[in-house]
Amino acid sequence: MSRNRIILVMSLGLFLAMNCFATPHVFMGFDEVNQRMFAVVKVDAGDPMVYAYCTLDQSNPGGWIDPAYNSFGEADPEAVFETDMSPNDPDRLTDVPEGEFNVIVSLVDLYDENYEYLYSLEAHDSLLSAAGEGGLEYVYRQENCDWVLPDTIRINTAFCAVICHGSRSVPILCEDPNYNPDLLEVTVTPGCDIAETHCDSVCAPVDTVLFSWRKRVFPGCILYLNLTYCGEGPGCVCIWRSDFFLPVEMTGFDAVAGDGRVTINWSTAAESQLNEFRVTRSTQRDDGYQQVATRAATNEASGHSYTWVDNNVQNGVTYYYKLHVVDANGAHVYNDGNAPVIAQATPSAGLTTEYALTQNYPNPFNSQTSFSFSMAAANHVTLKVFDLLGREVATVVDKNMEAGRHSINWSAEGLATGVYVYTLSTEGFSDSKKLLFLK
Repeated sequence: MSRNRIILVMSLGLFLAMNCFATPHVFMGFDEVNQRMFAVVKVDAGDPMVYAYCTLDQSNPGGWIDPAYNSFGEADPEAVFETDMSPNDPDRLTDVPEGEFNVIVSLVDLYDENYEYLYSLEAHDSLLSAAGEGGLEYVYRQENCDWVLPDTIRINTAFCAVICHGSRSVPILCEDPNYNPDLLEVTVTPGCDIAETHCDSVCAPVDTVLFSWRKRVFPGCILYLNLTYCGEGPGCVCIWRSDFFLPVEMTGFDAVAGDGRVTINWSTAAESQLNEFRVTRSTQRDDGYQQVATRAATNEASGHSYTWVDNNVQNGVTYYYKLHVVDANGAHVYNDGNAPVIAQATPSAGLTTEYALTQNYPNPFNSQTSFSFSMAAANHVTLKVFDLLGREVATVVDKNMEAGRHSINWSAEGLATGVYVYTLSTEGFSDSKKLLFLK
């Protein structure tokens, strides 16, 4: 074999070996409140086992920083190294003068599952010394960026947060001293698009390569969410907490416009230990809700259908409604199937009950969704789901039904992820809409 061919084969082998691992990323962030520096090493989930050894160093001898190390692998594709920093540490001979930079260097050595060295990564971050309430401390020198975070992350809430360069810790409300951390369902999603997240705002999402988040659970029911970002400009994320479950299985909530009225319908598949349902209303989607009705819960094991008619409305005005579910202990939430629900309707003169098929909710969905439709008269109804090739994959309804508004819950278990079409058919009426099933 010629020398050039040997070099080519060796180079190809090295290329393939290196590409067995997605290129890890290392970035840094600083928590100004707690004066802690973070170095974050990320690889893609599912990659072969990789271990990392991280050493943190600094340029300014007046500060203080501890070497740190950790490991990560296939089951945990993110390693977080953190260390305390204190410019006024008594063990140091000098202090950091105010207004000086301290360049922090993160050196990361990567090893394979056999602890064989692969290669190294390096990241830098700069801090500025400044006077603080407790003496001299480190801060970021960053312009035109203000963190926007919730004071506390509460049950069944979504918050569109603005993230700057650095790291912050946000308290997570602990409702019960016996709270089980395994039920702490907090997710952070780049961006705040209502179609992709539980938030509803227009903003530039964070760069996912430079962003990291982690739930922190400490003894004594102390819960925190840590956010770390190393992007140059601000970005936004949607923080959604959905771990609080009321003893009810909702199957639908909608508002139907009429002439001088709005009819609110909701139904459950099962309920127990509930107190009541509360309906709130506003003429603005995101603000100004006031309670307008209550209905006592039946607590029927097989569920129940509820209706309330709002006659205190004006034709031509759009109204927004939320349904609050209150348990026996007074805890309440306005969500349905772990997704925020706001029903809207615009009453107008001459509106009567007619045949209509509305968009399924939630959509997209990952387990169950609800179909709602109106019947102008009693009749035989079929509601079927088809794939994009026109093949029937499910029959949701095939029976005689009374006139009025109906809501049917349906599970897509067994189907593949994708777009489907559902069709409602009855005598003299047929309509179809698309739905998106995501596993």
